[in-house]
Amino acid sequence: MPRRQPDALDRLIGRNIRQQRLKRGLSQTELADAIGIRFQQLQKYEKAKNRITASRLYLIARRLDVPFEVMFEG
Repeated sequence: MPRRQPDALDRLIGRNIRQQRLKRGLSQTELADAIGIRFQQLQKYEKAKNRITASRLYLIARRLDVPFEVMFEG
């Protein structure tokens, strides 16, 4: 089965997660620990290698203290 290519929305969300994380001075490990995942998984979300569920995206937005909608801006 061929590997799925990330679409524009996957890349946008990943970029926004990374931007908001860096804006708050958090490492991938710190954010991942805060939401109960491994930093490798967060890295895959940020690089759009894996799709993120709505519930996980909500947790990330809460931890980053941004409205959920911010993850879709751009």
